[in-house]
Amino acid sequence: MSAKKNHNNKFIFDKENKLFHKFPSQLMLKSELEMTLKAKELSDRSGLFYVPNVVDYTKDKLIFELLACNTSLRAYFLKSTKTFSMSKDNLVDIRKVFFNVGLVLGEIHSNNQVFLGVKKKYLDLEFNINEGDNVYLHGDFSISNVLYDVNLKRISVIDWSLSQLFSSPANYGPRYWDLTFFISTFFYASLSTYYSYKLREILVREFLLGYLEKTQIDRNIFSNNLGQFIYQFNTYELYDKMNNEKVSGLKSLLWQRSKSKLLSFSKRIEQDFL
Repeated sequence: MSAKKNHNNKFIFDKENKLFHKFPSQLMLKSELEMTLKAKELSDRSGLFYVPNVVDYTKDKLIFELLACNTSLRAYFLKSTKTFSMSKDNLVDIRKVFFNVGLVLGEIHSNNQVFLGVKKKYLDLEFNINEGDNVYLHGDFSISNVLYDVNLKRISVIDWSLSQLFSSPANYGPRYWDLTFFISTFFYASLSTYYSYKLREILVREFLLGYLEKTQIDRNIFSNNLGQFIYQFNTYELYDKMNNEKVSGLKSLLWQRSKSKLLSFSKRIEQDFL
């Protein structure tokens, strides 16, 4: 088998057989399998996005189809943009992609009935919202778990499990969790994207507009709740609280800049950014 393992042996890319092997804990495996199979039903029915097929599974391994010609949304963003400028055509294309990603997440959150066979495992966060804002969650809706096929113009969503920030699976809770996780991970700075926050805010706005178009929820309540949720539960804040290891050096500089820009953005959301 021509395969490539990741550094901690949690997954294997088998390009020869077009398979992706994943080795989550038994607790996480069951949850991810259930959510993936239901999400696959939704993706096939809606046609808005794609979920890779589960080819096989054992008690300690999930085997998915390996998607060809797909790149993460983060990689697509980096390839489509330049540090200081980008073409008008590229801007139109990438704005449409982010709007469509918002439609996709809105479709997922608006179809609780598809996931009803899956036992609810509540996200352990204290945040005061209406019950209607609790939905079945993707759980790890980061910019790296949303893929884009430029040739097919197709969005795919992978890794239907709670973020590794948590040790136990959860699949139900505030809709703002998936939204915040996506926005937080998109705001992470690198040396090549250090100055691109104006563009990021434009693309996040497209993402949120797509989400609102699909869900049709009250914009004022939505923007207020999302702004507060980002402030309290962004990935940087959660990582600092749940990990003893602190980032340092250049990574610390990028980390702090990312968090600062994200929190500033969250305040503008509350001020009727939409």
